[in-house]
Amino acid sequence: MSFRSRPDRPRSALACAACALSTALLTVAAAAQDLTRLPDLVDRVAASVVAVTVEGKPAGPAAKDATADNSASPAASSRSHGSGMAISPNGYIVTAASVVEGASAVEVTLADATRLRARVVGSDKRTDIALLKVEAPGSLAAVRFADSAKVRRGQPVFAIGNPFGLAGSVSLGVISAKERSIDGRPEEYLQTDAAINRGHSGGALFNFDGEVVGMASALYSPGASSGNIGVAFAVPSVVVMHVAQQLQQSGSVERGWLGVKIQNVDADTAATLGLPSTAGALISELTAGGPAADSGLRPADVVLEVNGQTTGDSRALARTIAGQRPGDTASVVIWRDRLRKTIAVRLGRFPDEPRSTAAPADASPVDPLALHGLKTQTSDRGELVVTHVEPGSDAAAKGMKDGDVIVEAGGAVVKSPKDLAGLSRTQPVLLRVKRGNGFVFVALRLDHATPPASTKRDDLRDLDKLD
Repeated sequence: MSFRSRPDRPRSALACAACALSTALLTVAAAAQDLTRLPDLVDRVAASVVAVTVEGKPAGPAAKDATADNSASPAASSRSHGSGMAISPNGYIVTAASVVEGASAVEVTLADATRLRARVVGSDKRTDIALLKVEAPGSLAAVRFADSAKVRRGQPVFAIGNPFGLAGSVSLGVISAKERSIDGRPEEYLQTDAAINRGHSGGALFNFDGEVVGMASALYSPGASSGNIGVAFAVPSVVVMHVAQQLQQSGSVERGWLGVKIQNVDADTAATLGLPSTAGALISELTAGGPAADSGLRPADVVLEVNGQTTGDSRALARTIAGQRPGDTASVVIWRDRLRKTIAVRLGRFPDEPRSTAAPADASPVDPLALHGLKTQTSDRGELVVTHVEPGSDAAAKGMKDGDVIVEAGGAVVKSPKDLAGLSRTQPVLLRVKRGNGFVFVALRLDHATPPASTKRDDLRDLDKLD
């Protein structure tokens, strides 16, 4: 028996520890080297970022823009600030649509303090992107775009913008997350902890190759401070490039339009429809005369795929359809009557003021809690109206409210409480509910089981306050 093996083990462990320490030190050294490059990077790209000054009181959403630097009294405001970045030497500049909305005049200040009047070529509220044009005495220093799809969490980035009118301000951070949904919007955003404040909107988020990975768009700022707490969002560069190109060509952005109101599918809804999973987008309402209605789609259909691309949820469907061209024919795979079916839909043009969108967040099914205390009665008009929803019940958790009208239950028309008596007490029941001028679907359990734990949601729909 050899006694040399025992002392070898600690030496081996020490060697591994030394190797790990060496690797860590090399990583730290590399990071430090990156930071030493930052001043040179900033000097190289700073000239491509501009300050945007807007005359006239911003109207509508612009008055509550997450990053535009408006005064403490928006009603009295006549001047506000934002940021922008030159995307071509011949004078095209990208900024945030919320910065220039409602403006009577727009001025751009270059890094060398040159002031130029700017013309709004076009804007796109959905992505919060606007395109400006200036007539500069010489060529502008233009940004280079990176492929934001290749950005990784933890990747170092730096932002340059005009927070609070302080032009050319630089802040450093990392990509905190990708594919974030904010405020229920279908678009996905990059999340960063780089300091982004009011006035940064429209500014550039750079990688350490000096390329733009995103445009600053919003920040999460709870309370009235409206300051940065390390949670900010940027429109991915691939979206910025695509939208800016369309705005330059035609002054507007054309998107495919299906003409439906949609919502997510939860476990109870999937069970009532016989779906094998919760993937897909449930159609709760059709726009009369819209592409979906004309093609034979129906309420309670679940969209599973579009042109071979899987539909994960309602936001994914909205993005997929928006990415198609008006007039294109889309192959839409749906789930109906417990079977897959393919329907060809000739897409329309997304309206400037959309007539239908995803169902409100509070109407989307969230948690399969046991129903107790849902009270209804038949109105004078012969409708089954909800008169009380017990707090903590399945119905309350899924957004049902006093005044909702239950139109169908389990696919059958209902007019009175007795019409619900014969429904299943062991399986979820899909209700079609009229709320205001629209309809939503809600799957409820009519038993009295113990409520299960809440489902974790990986979005910020209920978190973000864009004020």
